[in-house]
Amino acid sequence: PDAVGHQRGGKSQEIAGSMKRVDRNFGKLIDALKELGIYENSVVILTADHGMTHIEEGKRLGDAITNVLTIPELKMQYLSSGMVPDLDTDLLWFHMVTGAAIVYRNPISSEQEDVLIQRLTSIEGVHSVWGRERIAGQGMHPAVADLWVNLADGYGLASVEMGGHASIFQQSVPLIIKGPGIKSGLVIEEDSGIRTVDIVPTVLHMMGFDIPETVDGRVLMEIFE
Repeated sequence: PDAVGHQRGGKSQEIAGSMKRVDRNFGKLIDALKELGIYENSVVILTADHGMTHIEEGKRLGDAITNVLTIPELKMQYLSSGMVPDLDTDLLWFHMVTGAAIVYRNPISSEQEDVLIQRLTSIEGVHSVWGRERIAGQGMHPAVADLWVNLADGYGLASVEMGGHASIFQQSVPLIIKGPGIKSGLVIEEDSGIRTVDIVPTVLHMMGFDIPETVDGRVLMEIFE
């Protein structure tokens, strides 16, 4: 579904067909567990790494970001995979999986940064621009970028994709857990604070293993009977 979603969009017939195949194959897995007599004692988890939004024509912002970052006193360069920046470049921007990353190769003044943020947020389709403190607060490595650009839902960066996930709106994904000792029919709201990194410590807890301090996330105690 991921490749089809990027190529054909999240509302296409192709993505619908792809999801039906996933559903059919998942059903085969459940049937196999039942036939083996181990379904009741099995832990089954269904989730995703990200969502997908349908990008309509005219809502791809790569060129717009390049344009607003082009200011006389700073040399800007867009880099894609395999490219090497020029030695005298002050400012780089990258098309990342979940947004646009802007990196300062040379120090810039707070006034220059304010101008960049103002120009970026003026683009129709840009939801928000995060600085280093907010980037770190979201659990991202502080060295990933100096500025991070989140797009509004329905917007993308790449010129060829019809589906994308370059915004915070595609971070919410379904999480369905079935297993012994788990409450039946429990529904937890989207704003509950549950994260995908909570899956590993929760599974370790269910299997009776100690949870290493290096493991991120928490045990989802609220899902147990």
